[in-house]
Amino acid sequence: MTLINSYMEGEVISRLPTYQNGQNRHLRLSQYTSLITASGEPNYFELARAGRLWVCSPGVIANFVAPVQDDPGTAAAYALYNPAASGVVLSVLRAWAYKDGGTNDVGGALVLSAPQAEATAVTVNTTGVLVKNASGSARSSPLFWATGVTLDAAGGWSVVAKNESAAAAKVGNAAMVANDLHGCFLVQQGHALGAHVISGAGTTPKFGIGLLVAELPLPVLE
Repeated sequence: MTLINSYMEGEVISRLPTYQNGQNRHLRLSQYTSLITASGEPNYFELARAGRLWVCSPGVIANFVAPVQDDPGTAAAYALYNPAASGVVLSVLRAWAYKDGGTNDVGGALVLSAPQAEATAVTVNTTGVLVKNASGSARSSPLFWATGVTLDAAGGWSVVAKNESAAAAKVGNAAMVANDLHGCFLVQQGHALGAHVISGAGTTPKFGIGLLVAELPLPVLE
């Protein structure tokens, strides 16, 4: 058996440096010789800097939707569409729902569907919804955010956020947030991902649903 040994050299740097594109540097080490990685950048910093982070939100109250009281099946209150020729894959990083008007019943859950091939191609955002670049980049959005969508098949719904408040009127019961989904929902080209809120009927509650979405180069998906 032949062993190939390699030696990697690092550099101890106590300050927070910036370098130009294409500039070669040693790996950065702490003064305890630990490897330093992404020590200065917050979560999603590079995605935002590259203009590849998108906020999908309800936009206007007219886009808010009533919750369902059971598994949504094929009914999605909102859906994220990745067009067939987008050239990217979409990764859902965060999801949230918040109430406006009415009183929801005790507790609730924000659910996302498993991504699936779209039955009908969506080519525009629903009127009134917003898709905004998180860093103000002038890049065009590769995705569409739509309301009142019927999925092609039952969604395979997953609970990503919940609220189990014992009092329906509490302010804390009006919002559900999934702060970090760790990129576990990948929406391929020509696919869609649904979103809905499950809660009791209450007194005509309406929810708006939003996502934080990363736009990534196409990976090899098995």
